[in-house]
Amino acid sequence: MRGQVDWVPRSWAKCRVEGFWDSVSGDIEETVDTGVSSTLELSYRIWSAKITYTFVDENDKLNDDRRTNHYVLFQIRRRLW
Repeated sequence: MRGQVDWVPRSWAKCRVEGFWDSVSGDIEETVDTGVSSTLELSYRIWSAKITYTFVDENDKLNDDRRTNHYVLFQIRRRLW
């Protein structure tokens, strides 16, 4: 299950917040992943920059293991005409 909210304060800026809950259940794997992701995207003419932060809490119920992950992704793009 996922839910997201987008906000565009200016024509050159976009913000997004997304929450998620993923569940996998089977014979050899039973995990629940929950987390939140936040993105800021800026653009200027042919250039755009995007930074994304993601927090994920992974819970493996069969092996009684829990892991917390933090991801940061930074992108710079240039469009070719």
